[in-house]
Amino acid sequence: MLRGIHAGDEASWKRFWDFYSPLILFCGGLYGLRPDEKQDLRQEVMLAGMKEAPCPKYSKTLGSFRSYLQGIIRHKTLDILHRRLENKVGDTEMEQIPDEDSIQRMLDEEYEKIIFNMALEELKEAIDERQYVAYEMYALQDRPPEEVALILQMSVNQIYLAKSRCTKEMKAIVERLKRDEE
Repeated sequence: MLRGIHAGDEASWKRFWDFYSPLILFCGGLYGLRPDEKQDLRQEVMLAGMKEAPCPKYSKTLGSFRSYLQGIIRHKTLDILHRRLENKVGDTEMEQIPDEDSIQRMLDEEYEKIIFNMALEELKEAIDERQYVAYEMYALQDRPPEEVALILQMSVNQIYLAKSRCTKEMKAIVERLKRDEE
């Protein structure tokens, strides 16, 4: 994805926007930004990324891209909070902001949720609808396999097989999505 952005590929930018927008907004919420400020944060982070695209400052030697991006998000968030203080708008007490370790943990959790949901969408498109529904009901909704088999008019063994196939495919998709992120 980053190579595509560096090359000026619009599809890569869209994927970047779709992938990182929810994380940026989530992070803004962790820092106590109001809804309008979270939108500003997203715009400022994305603009910073666009300005750097022809000559990005990020390098894998700096660590993970998510950590690099989190630094940009933090910097832009502090800019927004400073503007809020200057304009004396809203609640500006800094003790409401969680510590950096808590923010990192919550961001990692949100990242995993986003990856999982993106993988589910891809899985849904990649496999037979009945197989997906069996996987969803049995593995995700935690319904008994006998109940799922009855509803879908499948054997219990077919339910187990659907779960196994979908789980294997989900792992592959998640792995690819994480690899593509960088």
